Amino acid sequence: MYVKSLPAGPALDFCQIPLTLAYGTLDVLVLGKEKLSRSDVLALVQQVTG
Repeated sequence: MYVKSLPAGPALDFCQIPLTLAYGTLDVLVLGKEKLSRSDVLALVQQVTG
C-alpha cells in the first residue's frame, strides 16, 4: 500500500486523514448506515491528528 511506504512527515499526514475516513465509511456502510456522522468524522480525524 502506498501510504505504508511513506516516511513520517507531511505527505503521510496528508494521506492519513482521507484513508482513515474511507475505512470509517466502509465500516458504517457494513452497519447499514448511509454515511459517517459529523461526530464520527471528528473522532476519526482526532485519532489521526492526535
